[in-house]
Amino acid sequence: MPRIIPISAALLLTACATPSADLPVLRFANIGNAELGYIEAGSGEPLVLVHGGLQDYRLWGPYFSLLSSQYRVVAYSRRNHYPNAVDNAGIGTAAAHVHAKDLAALLNALEIPRAHIVAHSAGAYAALIFAAENPARINTLTVNEPPAAALLPKTPEAARAAAMFGKDLEAAREEFRSGRWETGIAKFTDAVNGDGSYLERDAVQRGMMRDNVASSVADATSPRPPGEFICATATGITSPVLITVGEHSPDFFRLIAAQLSKCLPNSRSVAIPNASHSVPIDNPADFSAAFLDFIEDARR
Repeated sequence: MPRIIPISAALLLTACATPSADLPVLRFANIGNAELGYIEAGSGEPLVLVHGGLQDYRLWGPYFSLLSSQYRVVAYSRRNHYPNAVDNAGIGTAAAHVHAKDLAALLNALEIPRAHIVAHSAGAYAALIFAAENPARINTLTVNEPPAAALLPKTPEAARAAAMFGKDLEAAREEFRSGRWETGIAKFTDAVNGDGSYLERDAVQRGMMRDNVASSVADATSPRPPGEFICATATGITSPVLITVGEHSPDFFRLIAAQLSKCLPNSRSVAIPNASHSVPIDNPADFSAAFLDFIEDARR
């Protein structure tokens, strides 16, 4: 049986990017070799939310009241993310194949045969691999800017974008390796969202990042191959796919998203205004409207 931990009102006020009252209780699902924390509410078709790096299930707190009125909504924390067991030498956030298998195991534990999946960043990378390996378990898939670098086209523009992003990411990882975690978090945030982005994050968002630093330290100090997702892999995905990008996202992510759309003929691409890479935080209203409209269209 899932383990249940009540969430206090005080914790909620410090947990969500936009504080949300009356979040469901925190539960833990046993997936065989680990326990994953999750929250769940509503009824109907399952809709599963997958967070990115330096995040956890709390990323989706502001979405619950809207989504749970229409769906059975599940938001969970990936392996080595808060409030699960964490280890600086454990599984990194970029270990996409591991997180994809965990997603399958979580759905099994929650007795969910098929679901709509909405996923962000490194979580979106894992969701792509899950969808390719388990096409019959996907109703629709929404991915926001998966860092599937193997999809980058062989062009000078893409090479420049990859080099620039790689330089910024390596600077963040050097801070993580040196134990300067706060500086590493700041440099990582600026790398994925643009210079100055960390300074724009509030205390609640920074607290969530600190709670999840172990997975980023693991990426920096004991990297595991993230798994290669290429066009040939994408052919395994048979469900409708929505690809979202932030209007102001780095070219690295935008070019990957553009190539992914070419690899998935049954896909739609949407640019979310007033947002960079962290679309679910930057513009939750337009992001949720985009994937809810997409799900409704897919039903027709």
